Amino acid sequence: MPLSDPSASRAVIIGVDTYQSLEDLPAVANNIERLAALLTAEDVWGLPPAHLTVLSNPTSKDAVLDAVHTAATEAEDALLVYFAGHGLLTADAGLRLALPHTDADRLYRGVAYDDVRDLIVQTGRALARVVILDCCYSGSALTGYMGAATGIANRTMAEGTYVMTSSAETKPAMAPPGEKYTAFTGELLRVIEEGVPGGPDPMPMDVLFTEVRDRLAARRGIPAPQQRARNAGHAIALVRNRWEEPPSVEEGVPAEEEAPPVRLPVFPRLARLLHPLLVMAAVVSLPFVAAPSALLGGGSDDPCGGGSALKEVEGECVGVSDGIHSFMPELNGVSRRIALANLRVPDDEPFVTIALLAPLTAADAAAKKRILHQVQGAYAAQRLSNDAHVLPYVRLVLAHPGEPSRMADQLVDMARSEEHNLRGVVGLDMNRALIGDIVKDVTDEGIPAVAGSFTPNSPGNYGLDNGSVAWIMPSAEDQVSALVSADKDVATERRSVLVQDKDTRKRGYVEDLRDAFREQLGDALHDTAPYSSAGGADVTERQFRIITANLCALPAAVENVLFAGAPADLRHFVHALARRPCWSRTFTVISGSEASALHEDPELDWDALDRTGITVEYTAGAHPETEGDGMEELKDVLKRLRPELGTVDLTDGEAISAYDSTLTAARTVQRMADPGKVPGTGAVTAGFLSLRLDAASGRICLDAQGRASNKAVHVLRLDPARRAPRLVATAYPRPGGCG
Repeated sequence: MPLSDPSASRAVIIGVDTYQSLEDLPAVANNIERLAALLTAEDVWGLPPAHLTVLSNPTSKDAVLDAVHTAATEAEDALLVYFAGHGLLTADAGLRLALPHTDADRLYRGVAYDDVRDLIVQTGRALARVVILDCCYSGSALTGYMGAATGIANRTMAEGTYVMTSSAETKPAMAPPGEKYTAFTGELLRVIEEGVPGGPDPMPMDVLFTEVRDRLAARRGIPAPQQRARNAGHAIALVRNRWEEPPSVEEGVPAEEEAPPVRLPVFPRLARLLHPLLVMAAVVSLPFVAAPSALLGGGSDDPCGGGSALKEVEGECVGVSDGIHSFMPELNGVSRRIALANLRVPDDEPFVTIALLAPLTAADAAAKKRILHQVQGAYAAQRLSNDAHVLPYVRLVLAHPGEPSRMADQLVDMARSEEHNLRGVVGLDMNRALIGDIVKDVTDEGIPAVAGSFTPNSPGNYGLDNGSVAWIMPSAEDQVSALVSADKDVATERRSVLVQDKDTRKRGYVEDLRDAFREQLGDALHDTAPYSSAGGADVTERQFRIITANLCALPAAVENVLFAGAPADLRHFVHALARRPCWSRTFTVISGSEASALHEDPELDWDALDRTGITVEYTAGAHPETEGDGMEELKDVLKRLRPELGTVDLTDGEAISAYDSTLTAARTVQRMADPGKVPGTGAVTAGFLSLRLDAASGRICLDAQGRASNKAVHVLRLDPARRAPRLVATAYPRPGGCG
């Protein structure tokens, strides 16, 4: 789990060291002074001093509860409440936090822990909520009432919660005479200062607790601390791990001359936490359907959080998350921001949910980057929509597909539920059969969908002509038409060769691009060169060596190679072409929008492009050099969100596509909504037919079939000097643009 954002967090430290009737606890003053210093240290948490409230010897209950209330209402990411002092029990085992004038006969002068907990649960909006109690009988805070669901908004956001106590419910805490700190807090401070050998950085609460507990266990007569976590609260991280690996023994220096490094053992529980599968599961908390009544009590062994919205399938969590679960570490930061944005949506205003449906995990770095860009783009659209305060507000969820039927059922249930008001499923890489199956099931139920990355030439071939899909990406037909209008040489008779994948299993993009090239340029083609990717990469490479050698035998006028195949095949083809026998001849390789992934392929030989006279061009539905109000608006939003997201790379078009998809759904919902109401799914799909939107990728005008009418197509060229694509032309399939 990432370190909780100190700029969006709050902490309240309460310490009572002087009492009128009870024994004084001078060590408590040192506790709160040192804890405050550590929490604000840049290499520990970096909490701004203005976000930290320290109450030393508060004289009234109101002062304590007001401080907790203020922090709970202001904290968006993490809320920490710490108390050190005497703890007293009421007749019904209720815990009272003793103030200076509290005594055993006047328990009412103390602060009821239930009142503190109520403020944290019912007032607070923080994603992570942590309570640390260093007082006698503090373990009683782990039992009994845990907060009723009626006091929490029905939207049921699931926050991670964690409670750590210095003792069990029937045990006193210890403040050994002469020691600078109390026993429990002293070890807590030392672990924060020294770190945990071999532990993760930042340090989850469970790791922090384990180290404190095991250190205290070595001290005779000290009570064992207790913990309780809900919704992966054990994974909340408020501090960095300061431990550093001792320097290794230098070569040639006898080991016995070196002072042996002091190493604390890595305890079995910590070793289990460091197991890759458990670390992956502990990255985040629960999805949006978890019950709020579980806050600050109980526990769960479900690595996906215990809610019905997520399920573990083949070692990963699949299903729907509101940002609390981020699916892979690369998404932690933006997922947390989505969760915060969802929490900011007012409960008493109309809202809708939009689901980004896409594969949200990947094995290779390039694919992970593209996924990150998609989620960043969708979040930017959510913020643009909500920050303008145009109703309905938008809640964004991330839908990672696993089992098609289960995912479709989840989305359908969300559309039918007033708790979620799902009115858009967006993103939709329709090249993936899994996504296509889910989209068909969902849209057959009339739920609106926006496909941002692929438009079939004939949606009916995929059973997606049901009128519920908005297709905002130019189809392969339109891409080829725009390509011809931008470069007449492509259509010049006998100047081009078509290299096409004949694998009959390759439907979607490859099939549509192949058909578009043949139908629009068939008479002008000099020849076609089929290959089959069915045999795997080695067989494909051998076929490409033959094809590129044959190109050398063609007339010198043949300069264009139209490529209809997958991006990985395109890379193999370019490499084969770089080794062609006729090295002095130049060729331009032209492909479609899926080639946008090529520039991030770590195996692409950029130097070969530069030295062998090969130009690679392709069409794209989006590019950051696009001119227009929509792109300027996106760039303005990303500039404003830079402190949250960093610099978002728009080069591959993924962020632009997801942004436009989400914005299309949001704007359609808002335009079809009556004041103070949420439009039905039928109204939203009807709204697609009249949509006109200045999107970041260009103006979108949807026709009667929900397809982008005469949408701008960008022609990009790989630039070896920049190691990136650059825009060479923007063209339209037909003259005039869209209305």
